Amino acid sequence: IRVEKSQVNNSCLWRGQYFGNNSVEEDAQSRVVGNYVGSPFYLEMRTNQQLGYIVWGGATSFKNSSYFYFIIQSGDHPAEYLAHQAEQFNATLTDSLQQLPDEEFLIIKNAVIEKIKEKPTSIAEKAGKYYTMAFDYDGNFSRNDELIEAVENLTKDEAVQVLSKVLDERSFERATVLLYAKEHEVGENV
Repeated sequence: IRVEKSQVNNSCLWRGQYFGNNSVEEDAQSRVVGNYVGSPFYLEMRTNQQLGYIVWGGATSFKNSSYFYFIIQSGDHPAEYLAHQAEQFNATLTDSLQQLPDEEFLIIKNAVIEKIKEKPTSIAEKAGKYYTMAFDYDGNFSRNDELIEAVENLTKDEAVQVLSKVLDERSFERATVLLYAKEHEVGENV
């Protein structure tokens, strides 16, 4: 955990939770589970609890690692409160995914597949994709096809296991930044 004091009127939680080494299977798992996590996290933190204007949750990959991220910016609440609320909500995500109807899980997987299939909209974007495949994925230019197949083969039970592992406080690996607004005091237990 890193704690910082800011000179602006907003506190912020930024949390990254390590998922895996970004193999094709792990990339597929993180994309599907990350796609699932984003909407309920936003709905609860932004819409229901109204913690802040900026709320993001999901998953991303970078070179050799995949990770989940949770971000909340708030002018009303100190950073440790944001972290506590996110922690409480994240504890419910595994059960929510388990109870998700199979049809909705299929919709999530199809959305991920459509995102993978998206054509680049510029030459720079296309060059960036080739660069990533060439250098980050060791020249595996068929990675997107492999990724689509891995997403198609991912079962809901596997996704539940993945999410459970990522959020398990006994084994997770994560980095947390708590940024406190100038008018918010750092809590005694932080």
